[in-house]
Amino acid sequence: MAPSARSSQNLVPRTDDRVADEFDRSARSFESQATALTRGLHTALFIQKFKKGQLRS
Repeated sequence: MAPSARSSQNLVPRTDDRVADEFDRSARSFESQATALTRGLHTALFIQKFKKGQLRS
C-alpha cells in the first residue's frame, strides 16, 4: 500500500515546530548563562566584602 500525501506531510516537521524547538533551546541556553553569571557576581561580591573585612558571622 502506498503512503498517502497526508501521512508523508506528518513526517516533516512544520516550521512552527522547528521555530518552537529552536526558541526552547535558546531560552535554556540563556537561562544557563544567566545562572552562571549570577553565581559569578555573588562570588565577586563575597570576595569584595571579604577583602574589606565586612563579613559577619
